[in-house]
Amino acid sequence: MTQKFQTRFADSYPHLPILLFTQNLSLTGNTSKLILLANGFFNSRDWEGIGAPHKTSTQKMTELYCPFFSNRCDITIDFNRLSEADAVVYHMYNDIDKTLVTGKRHPKQRFVFALWESPANSRNLGSYGRFFNWTMTYRSDSHILTSYYSQTAYFHKSNPYYQLLLKENSTHQLNLQTKKVDHRPSDEVLQKKKLGTAAALISNCGGSSQRLQFIDKLKRYIDVKVYGTCGEGCPSNINCLQFISDARWSLHIPKTVS
Repeated sequence: MTQKFQTRFADSYPHLPILLFTQNLSLTGNTSKLILLANGFFNSRDWEGIGAPHKTSTQKMTELYCPFFSNRCDITIDFNRLSEADAVVYHMYNDIDKTLVTGKRHPKQRFVFALWESPANSRNLGSYGRFFNWTMTYRSDSHILTSYYSQTAYFHKSNPYYQLLLKENSTHQLNLQTKKVDHRPSDEVLQKKKLGTAAALISNCGGSSQRLQFIDKLKRYIDVKVYGTCGEGCPSNINCLQFISDARWSLHIPKTVS
């Protein structure tokens, strides 16, 4: 039985690595797919918990807002399962040892080039020509279009993907918790913000955009707080992105501009 649905929506902001596919998916039969995260994501080998060995496929897919894939997809960081993997994902910012897969690839596998940094902040990747089948980046011409992660995925209630989540939640008793969020900058909403006028979470203190210098100039007119590696530390008991959301405005400035 084939089940088709569209999962590409411009108004969703997924937690990495939820995929916004550029075409309909066809699910045929009961075949399960395995995704191997072949190297780390910056300093995290399990991609910040996405590939954690102790989690079940249901837990992983539910956390990625794809509960209907619970019995159809699993994610692993165990390189010994290379021969089983349907997709092998490499984070191109991290080191890659191509010799580990020499002579071990099979034709049905898809090797995925994953990168969310701009060319100005990336090393020369010319040596990887013909190594990958698919790309997964922020560019709209990627095979798989994704963005850097956010703490929460937001969907408008009219979004078909949101309606699908509600249906799956009810049908399969997935216990997904939804929360209504008002993004309108009304006086009532803004008065509840206690962190100040504006806040930014920045982990890379360089970059051609000179965003820290821009923020320093902005501080002449309004109060702006910087958190992360380039500023103050966030409280240990709360996620940084969730913490800075208590500012009236969150500043998101890319490290590179053209």
